[in-house]
Amino acid sequence: MNRGISSSLPGFLKTPFGGTAGDPLFKADSLELAWDDGCLLLTAVVTVSRPGDTEQWRLAFSFEEPDVSHVAEGAPAESLEWFTLMFRVNVAEWWHTRKLKPNMRTAYRVG
Repeated sequence: MNRGISSSLPGFLKTPFGGTAGDPLFKADSLELAWDDGCLLLTAVVTVSRPGDTEQWRLAFSFEEPDVSHVAEGAPAESLEWFTLMFRVNVAEWWHTRKLKPNMRTAYRVG
């Protein structure tokens, strides 16, 4: 990936999640990782699937230390799983609060 980020991270992040207990099925693709003022900016196109409806949203999340240290090259699978869980929680929280104001200004529907 870039600047010491585990090359295994995209595989963890791209695994679909949700689809139970009132949540739609989420799948992250088109991952981009960039550094911005010492923070890791993770941008993804997230496909949200519900019965009879599929939407795509471009979401961006910013992560600071010590969270970023969990995805460094050579990090154990447990650390990558923890970071992935944090990403998933952020996506699910965004989904359930997206119609409230204020919300993530960097999220917009792409499909």
